[in-house]
Amino acid sequence: MKKLIVFASILIGIIAVPVISKADTPNIMDDWDVISVQVMLAAEKAHEAQMAEIMKLVMPSDCSATENANVTLLAIQGTSANVLDITLTTGTVALATITATYSGDTTATTLSCNQETTATKYGCALADTLKAGDTFAVALVYKDADEVACNYSNAAVTVEADTDGDGVPDSTDNCKTTWNPDQKDTDGDGVGDLCDDCPSFADPKQDGAANNCASTAVNPPPATATGGSKGDCSLNPSATIDGLEWIIDLAIFAVPLLGLSATRRKK
Repeated sequence: MKKLIVFASILIGIIAVPVISKADTPNIMDDWDVISVQVMLAAEKAHEAQMAEIMKLVMPSDCSATENANVTLLAIQGTSANVLDITLTTGTVALATITATYSGDTTATTLSCNQETTATKYGCALADTLKAGDTFAVALVYKDADEVACNYSNAAVTVEADTDGDGVPDSTDNCKTTWNPDQKDTDGDGVGDLCDDCPSFADPKQDGAANNCASTAVNPPPATATGGSKGDCSLNPSATIDGLEWIIDLAIFAVPLLGLSATRRKK
């Protein structure tokens, strides 16, 4: 009997709810309408923002000046292969998007690239026909730290020579004819240790070896010539002594001769 009463109460409640009209509770229904509209608008804005972020990833726009500054390109004509080095300040590059358009080509060539041990550096193989001084165009998709992508392009990348094949172009190599990828320069004179005649002393003129690398750090002026050259013996004691001895010897022989000559005249 108790179960029947509970069931009847529930049934009456279900039937009674639809009977309540908007006219009976106008304030409550108006509030619900306002809340519903606000919820819908908020959901719509959130959806639009989300779609905008998705579109940035799927269909990137051109990179801004700040994003462009994060990408550095270096094309090198090596001794065995031509390479394109891509270095980033931050972010990543989508490898499959890196292309090059060579002079005379109407279509871009997708480059074979690898991400190096440093997460912000990439290496790509270039056409073997490129020579130092040639230019070509590069395009890629760059992603910043937030993974927002943009289209990067450089229409005039110039190939630089690398005589020793160490990956450093001749224009900045501190040892152009000797392989030294680390560019180590202990004395800081602008000449790499492997080419420096005095690696421990600053010797930008590279004339220290002739002076046994002594005091080349301060680049002293050449020493004054010794031996009385050009008549200057003031800084050469031995030369001065030799001169005095010569004068004394001359006096010893000259004085008697002068005396003999005077005696003959008196006679």
